[in-house]
Amino acid sequence: MTTEVSSTPRPDQPKVVEILKRPTDSVELILFCSKNSINQVEKLKHFTSDNGNCKYVPEKSAIYVISRSLSTVSVLARELQRFCKQIKISELIIIKNKRCEQFVNDIIKEVSKLKDIPKLLVIKDVTRISDKDTKTVILNDFHLLPTSGHAGVNRMLNNIRKYYYWPGMTNDVSEYVKKCKSCQIQKHSNRHTKEPRHLLLLRELV
Repeated sequence: MTTEVSSTPRPDQPKVVEILKRPTDSVELILFCSKNSINQVEKLKHFTSDNGNCKYVPEKSAIYVISRSLSTVSVLARELQRFCKQIKISELIIIKNKRCEQFVNDIIKEVSKLKDIPKLLVIKDVTRISDKDTKTVILNDFHLLPTSGHAGVNRMLNNIRKYYYWPGMTNDVSEYVKKCKSCQIQKHSNRHTKEPRHLLLLRELV
């Protein structure tokens, strides 16, 4: 969000938070752009950090890190701290994928050490699903395939979240499992084959 940074830091607030859905009006931190991307950024209205390593482009709602020549991750973290305070940004989004996973982990450590720095919202690079048909295919795959073995709600959610995201996923998975005939038959069977408690007590007395 592009809201003003508070002059009094809140130590009780987490500096790094993992989220699934990108907030509206968020500013993304984009790492190490290609030369072509940098050229496109230069054509837009932008604000550059003192050392020239970061450029904020309001039109793109993004801060671009344009230099790989930074000596350490801690240098970048401190530059971001100063730059975000200057342009009054209190939250940054960063997308964590395999290509930059180690760098993101390193910068998370550095951000956690600093005071008065924007909150860093980390989104795993998963596929966002919007259409109903694709959701149904995914639910089928993660429940009916032999490797899934009619997984329960928690196991299905944990497995799906490694690769996909959509609003209302928890409810969709819960409803799907409830409507699975095989799961309900198994659940019903287990309930009836369980020996009643009063019989167990009688066995103990004999």
